Amino acid sequence: MKSPLQDKVRASKALRCLKEKIPQGSIVQSYLFFAGNIELGLSQANRFIIGHTNRPVVYEFWKCAADDPRRISQIARSFLPIDDPEAFKLFQQTWINCSDPYIRSALLFLLNRSSENGTVSSGKLMLDSFNPLAFSYLENLKLDNFHIILDEGEGYPNLTENFYTDETEILLVPACVFKRGLSARAKLRGPEETIVDHQKMQKTLQETKQKWVILYKKHPEILELYGDHNIIMIDAYGRETKNQKRCEELVIANF
Repeated sequence: MKSPLQDKVRASKALRCLKEKIPQGSIVQSYLFFAGNIELGLSQANRFIIGHTNRPVVYEFWKCAADDPRRISQIARSFLPIDDPEAFKLFQQTWINCSDPYIRSALLFLLNRSSENGTVSSGKLMLDSFNPLAFSYLENLKLDNFHIILDEGEGYPNLTENFYTDETEILLVPACVFKRGLSARAKLRGPEETIVDHQKMQKTLQETKQKWVILYKKHPEILELYGDHNIIMIDAYGRETKNQKRCEELVIANF
């Protein structure tokens, strides 16, 4: 099952490794939920996923998609084509002000699929970025073994301080891109974005006894920050590798 949304920042090659790491039948509490490609892949493979977001518009999209994905698709089609960069910018600035949740969800879907970096409220229009197959992914969406929760709190570390704790379940955090501290980008984020304080999140994970898995794009500071844990390096083809030069992604776990 492919996600109707895309996340070019977090897109992961690690699904094969996660299926080996997380046993079938596991309950997985996944944080920073957005496009859900990893989570939907796991849910289709007999893992029960509880996706957590603190972004109301992300929660709203997935609730609407669960209830009536064809309605989102029909509304989204009515806005096409979006081929004028200035009109695209206007949609980015105003989509959140729409009063109807299905219209907001349709615009979130279109803007996400049409921007160069997979964001919604920012990013350059890429005319060749939108794949019409995305409508098929949306209309045929089946959210088996999946539930989404809206958590309170503006972002990390607030959310990480309130990780759901049950030692029989597994925490999953597809954080992916490491940035030191909270950058100026935190002040400019769109309503769909969660900003992560990676050092504080690492401290929170260190203190929990619950099993957890976190994903990152390769970064030397992550290798140092999580050096005491089990780190699996993944290459461009989703295979485990021992060669740091071939590594593109890190799967880090405390078990």
